[in-house]
Amino acid sequence: MPPTRYSDVLGQNAAVEAARDLIELPLKHADLFLRIGAKPSGHGIILAGPPGTGKTLLACAVAGECGAHIEIVNGPALLSKWVGETEAAIRDVFNSEPCSPGDNAASRGGSAPSEPVPERACGEATSSWQYGT
Repeated sequence: MPPTRYSDVLGQNAAVEAARDLIELPLKHADLFLRIGAKPSGHGIILAGPPGTGKTLLACAVAGECGAHIEIVNGPALLSKWVGETEAAIRDVFNSEPCSPGDNAASRGGSAPSEPVPERACGEATSSWQYGT
């Protein structure tokens, strides 16, 4: 299957331009940033919106244009009612430390966290993305 390109993303010109400025330019032309003493933001972008608006297509196009690898993650598939399983699934996506099925707060001698699963998952995703753990 050929890589997705920006020309495949129709009707999202502003989003494509933002993606090019925030992601592609710093990746492909890091030397330009160094030459003028600027530092790329390095924060990435979050694509949010209702289903069917082209978020995944745009992400695939950015990866295709930059020659980068992309993992498409179905958010609800990561959620689990078991303590620690959601966080483990997120760590697995980011290829960090291996998790065993028994790796949760109870098996480590901890107690169940007080935060609901979405808040813990968001924290784990942010931590994994920023620090690679």
